Amino acid sequence: MLATCALVYVGARFVSIYRVLGPLGVARLERVERAAPGTAVAVPPFPFAPSRYFLGEDLNNDALCKWIAAVRRLSAVTLEVR
Repeated sequence: MLATCALVYVGARFVSIYRVLGPLGVARLERVERAAPGTAVAVPPFPFAPSRYFLGEDLNNDALCKWIAAVRRLSAVTLEVR
């Protein structure tokens, strides 16, 4: 019974977080994919801090941003400043 309660709690946490992150991730991807070559793209940051249920902002990694920009032939991929 305790294991069932734990699984329900963890599942609820995942659903509550990724219900927000899913559509935002799609919007971020569309922004990068629709950008004209040579332009800089700024995407909105995810609205959650790192936790057991969310590993954190992936675009805080400069190497990943540079790789995405190179693959998509963009001058830069950055996070919007809030």
